[in-house]
Formats: sequence, structure tokens, C-alpha cells
Amino acid sequence: MWVSDSYEDIISRAHALIENGDFDEAGDELVRITNRLAKLKPDVLARRPELRRVQIMSLLELGNIHRFKGDFEQALAVYQQLTSVAPEAESLWRRVSALTRIDQGEVEQGLDELRAEAVAAPGDYEIWLTIGVECTGLGRFEEAEENLRRAARNATTPEARRACYLALIDLYRRQGRIDEAVAEYEAMAQIDDKAAENVAPVYQMLLEHGDIERAAEYIAREPNPLRRGLYEGVVEAGQGNAQEARKRWQKVFRTDALKYEEGHEAWAEAALRAEASPLVVVDILDHEWHHHTINARGLLMLAIAEARLGFPEHVKAALTAARNQGLLRRPRRELLPESDWAVFEELVSDEDIKRAVRHFFANGGSGDDQAT
Repeated sequence: MWVSDSYEDIISRAHALIENGDFDEAGDELVRITNRLAKLKPDVLARRPELRRVQIMSLLELGNIHRFKGDFEQALAVYQQLTSVAPEAESLWRRVSALTRIDQGEVEQGLDELRAEAVAAPGDYEIWLTIGVECTGLGRFEEAEENLRRAARNATTPEARRACYLALIDLYRRQGRIDEAVAEYEAMAQIDDKAAENVAPVYQMLLEHGDIERAAEYIAREPNPLRRGLYEGVVEAGQGNAQEARKRWQKVFRTDALKYEEGHEAWAEAALRAEASPLVVVDILDHEWHHHTINARGLLMLAIAEARLGFPEHVKAALTAARNQGLLRRPRRELLPESDWAVFEELVSDEDIKRAVRHFFANGGSGDDQAT
């Protein structure tokens, strides 16, 4: 049911803004809702379950925005408010509060709170997965693996099993346990008909470790032609075939990217590597950005295209949004990874712009000015 005065429409728009990394505008939308609902009497909310649902959703999103922005105490206050508004979901509010404590540096307390939730729900795969992912990010690999294995044993749906496999692949990738990561992917492929849609971490990992031949085997499994074509070019370049690599990238660039729902960031990277006009790249990606459908990699490509056009403020805006998307990740990521900087440095020649934005990336120092 759509609520009068478009409450749910506002929440949907706010959620899209959050996913796009635009926290301030999303927060403004949510404050509008929470202020209006706060004026309603409790008996009205009791009679109108759809309004109560909107109240819960808007408070949760508002608390999440505070957490993403680093306003941890405000986030905890909102989550505490939710325990009164929706006590039936108290376990969820305790879990997001625990993640907030980890984000603000109270790691042991946050992990202890998550462990208590796991003890209270031993058959729930999601809480064990959450602990495993957090421990992976914290470098507590032994505990991470133990919890991820427990999550995998508890998982009963294809989506749940897939999440566990991907978390284990990421764990092994971070540790450099390449063969074990590949083995986890192959195990997933045996039971998951959507495994090919999640093959990218495998071939990216193999490329990181210089195993080009094996990477090519997994790139061939990539169902998205834009991503497959981009990485086929990367393989050719890695084998010293610069001309063939360029042909692969040009072929991707000539493809109508809008025919495909996904892979536009790969199309953009191929276009930039093929030295296509950055204006064309900006046209596609800027449209996605303003329609809240762009991912962090797409924002990185948009920043590179804007840098080639000589617009440093546009570059900073795109990188700010990309960095903000990293704040939504678990574990929380406050800077863009060094691998993104390597791509930016490779594809951008303007040294002034590179110096001005280096601080958006891990191990980048303070830069010429502060990110906004």
C-alpha cells in the first residue's frame, strides 16, 4: 500500500540517495518524514500499520546516515529510539548498534555484542556471517574463518549460501590463499546457477597475483560482455599485446552499453583505455549518477574522465561520492583502495589533479586540501 502524501516514495528516494553516496540530501528527506510522523499521536500509528512501518524505516535509514557520516553517538541514539518504537526487532537494533561501536573504535565491545547475538540465535546464518565479515576486515582471520564456516553450515537458501561463499573467497583473497579462494568458487559453482555472475573477484584476484593464464579461464566465464571484453583486454596487455588489448577495448566501447543493466563501469574503463572521448564517458556515467544507479567503480571512471577534461572540482565530487559509497560497506571503508589509485594514476596525466585528490585514496597523505 502506498501511504498518503508519498511517505514511502520519499523513503525510496532517500534510500537511492544513500546508495549513491549523497548522505546530506538523503538526511534532509528523512528528517522531513520523521518530523511529520512525530506529530502523530501513538493511537494513530497503532491504527495505521503502514505509517508505523514508514516511521521504523525512516528512523533506521536516518540512524544509518549518522553512522555512515561518522556521527556515531547520534546513530546509537536513533537505534536506541528504535528499540522503543519497534521492540519486536530489538535484536536487529542491537546488531546495528554493535556495528556502530566497531566503527567508532570500540571493537571488543562491538564484537562481544555480536557474539552475544550469535549465542542467542545459534541457527541463524546471518549473525555468524556478520561476525566473520567484521573479523575479516579487522585482520582476525582465524576467527573470521571459523564464523564464516558456521554461517555456511546454517545457510539454507541459495542467496545465503552464495553470501557465505563470497565472504570466504574474500577472506582467502585478503590472505593470499589463492588456491583455496578458487576452490571455494568452484564449490559454489557446483550448487549455484548464478555463480558465473559472481566470478569477477576470482579473475581479479588471479590478475593481482600475476596468474594471467588462469585468470583468462575465469574471465571466459564472465556473462557480462562489457566486463568480459574489458578484462580480455587486460589479459592481452598483461601478455605484452598492446595492439590486441586496444582492439578489445575499442570493441567494448563500440558496444551499446545501455543494452545491459550492469557493466557500465567496465564499458567506461574500456573506453578510457581505448582513448575514446571522455565527453562520451561523462555523458553516460553522469546520467547514471543523477539517477542513483552508479557504483563506486563507475564513479572512479567518471572522475578519470572529468580529469581528462580538466575539471578538478568535478573530479573531487565524483571521488567524494565514491568514497561515501565505501562507508556503506561492511567492514566500513573510509578511503578508496590503493588499487583504485593505481588505476587513477595510470589513466590520468594531469599531475596537479593527481596531487589534489591523492588523499581520497588509502595511504594518500593529506593532499593539497581536505576532501569534502
